[in-house]
Amino acid sequence: MAFSVGFPSLRPGRAFLLAATAVVANVLLDHYAAPQGLLFAPLAAALVAWLLVRFGSLRSPYLLAGCCAALMSLQDVGFKLTGGGEHDSEGQGALNVLFVFGAALAAGVLLWQWWRRASPSWPHRAGALLAFAFLLLLHLTLFGDVGFGTSRPV
Repeated sequence: MAFSVGFPSLRPGRAFLLAATAVVANVLLDHYAAPQGLLFAPLAAALVAWLLVRFGSLRSPYLLAGCCAALMSLQDVGFKLTGGGEHDSEGQGALNVLFVFGAALAAGVLLWQWWRRASPSWPHRAGALLAFAFLLLLHLTLFGDVGFGTSRPV
């Protein structure tokens, strides 16, 4: 009797739900333990990308990049709206730097997982990474200063 060695593929909804749970857990960690939640933000972004690309069965790289960008954007907005402390321009800049660092890690995870597969062709992979970068740039342009001027005690 032969057993499969690899991880099973989840349905796209379940993989997205698992990745969304990781985002919500990180936002809650930031709300109740502000420094640790912020420090884990780039790792959570990489975890979201890895969960979606490894366990999800999304065939379109564009849909995968869009789901990953949407979850990263929700995590960033959750940090900026519910995080403790003083939300001034210095803090907004630090959050944006952590967001960009997490986006770079997530893009690296996407490339690493796509390198191991042959299914999406390289022009589609490059297009999906460009769409990923465009969506995240659009997020920073529209929501880069959400929560500015608010103060929540830590």
